[in-house]
Amino acid sequence: MKADIISTCDPVDWEELPHTKKLALMIKGAEDPIFFWTHPALGNYKPWPSQEKIIKNFYTKEGEKRKYSELIFVSGMRGGKTTIAAMISLYEVFKLLCLDDPALYYNLGPGSEIQCINVAPSEPQALDTVFKRSKELVAHSPFFMSKRHELVYNAIKFPEKNVTIKALGSNSGSGVGRTVKCFIADEVSSFIDNTNHRSAQEVYNRLSKSTATFKPWNENIRVAISSPLYEGDFITTLNHRAKEEKWEWALTYWEPTWNLNPNLNKEVLEEERRKDPVSFDRDFGAAPGTEIENLFSPDLMKRIVKESEINGNVFDDIDNIQPKNDAQYYIIGTDPAVKNDTFGLSIAYVTTEGRIVVEGATRFKAERGHEIDSEEVKKYLIPMFERLPVRYYVFDAYLHGHLKDLAKTYGIETFQHYLNLEDWMKTRDALDKQDATLPNVDFLLDELKYLQLIRGKQVDHPKKFPNGETGTKDTADAVAQIISLVRRTEDLSKSKYSQVPSIFVETF
Repeated sequence: MKADIISTCDPVDWEELPHTKKLALMIKGAEDPIFFWTHPALGNYKPWPSQEKIIKNFYTKEGEKRKYSELIFVSGMRGGKTTIAAMISLYEVFKLLCLDDPALYYNLGPGSEIQCINVAPSEPQALDTVFKRSKELVAHSPFFMSKRHELVYNAIKFPEKNVTIKALGSNSGSGVGRTVKCFIADEVSSFIDNTNHRSAQEVYNRLSKSTATFKPWNENIRVAISSPLYEGDFITTLNHRAKEEKWEWALTYWEPTWNLNPNLNKEVLEEERRKDPVSFDRDFGAAPGTEIENLFSPDLMKRIVKESEINGNVFDDIDNIQPKNDAQYYIIGTDPAVKNDTFGLSIAYVTTEGRIVVEGATRFKAERGHEIDSEEVKKYLIPMFERLPVRYYVFDAYLHGHLKDLAKTYGIETFQHYLNLEDWMKTRDALDKQDATLPNVDFLLDELKYLQLIRGKQVDHPKKFPNGETGTKDTADAVAQIISLVRRTEDLSKSKYSQVPSIFVETF
């Protein structure tokens, strides 16, 4: 988004304009979305040519009525779809603010709140994508800044007209109001429902129903945007259905990034293509991936292995473990097990510069039919608890209760967290950018090497590795727990929301 030009020219102070001029601009703006966005007294924004084309087409009229009420937009990364979604959402808000009484105009109950909802797979994503872009556009718009508005954690409220823009995670059902004029489904193929299972269709249907009370139908706005995960995911299916069944109310686009973004660096694109052609085609070319592919590309694994070769494994000499000079704090991640499985354990620290250094990884195996020996695990945990400034202890679904209690006796915060696709994407991204480094542990690197991305939304291991060993990802899970916790707490601090992420359940 850095390449976008927000301010088109010197903004015009809305309050200094004569009343008649304001009325003329509002009337013209309500008829022409591009006029609204480009005028220095209104939106004060210069869209890309592709963004202008899509917005103009979406607001095409047939007679006095809008032709389209639904936009289905498939594109690659950095294709400007987030900005398009924010522009549509805010344009609908603009038209509402032009009315004396929006609730009365649309035959709603007196004092009814009208909402424009921005929904993403998770709440942190919702805050960091369309909603963030909406805040930026509001801040650079003389019209919006002239209107009294309240910025709260996940909402922009215009109380004089009782109009609200709200950001929600797709598993949040309670925040959707009864009078939704517009909803944006961002990265809709990755939606999850409130049972934590991915269910884009159910969530999208629920959001669509929330607009049903808002009349007339052609005033209800639905926008589905997403990069494709795999052929047959929600966004590709929705796009195909709209075309095949000739949905007259739906405008569809399916474009690679380079057809949309005029500021793309061709050299950067070629480098991305060289590193991982499959991921490049999916992420930038908007080409759906295959049902099963490697989560970590061969090129990335080569770089991860090369970087790890300069590191050891602290678990090789646990009795002499000492904190590093540049360590802010330490984190322990585990993927526990009870029987017939592997107990993965990893330790990392965050440097004063914010890098994540995974110092060690190990695993514990139980004999068939027997439980993991938790006393053996304690032999590794106690030296770390006693000698290192451990701040967090994060684990998956199960943890031996006395190990959790042991951590708490040392004043360490414990969190239970279920890894999801977003966590793995953050882990891969951190390793790709070398914001995180790994120890030279063969079984950990093998687990990462063979991790599978299934249908673009689930990460798992094969039943068997190529060498015939039983497939597993327990130590990889422990590492991902650490990296995702650090990244999520960083995202939270950036959003100026100071409490523990809701996805982490503190255990007492």
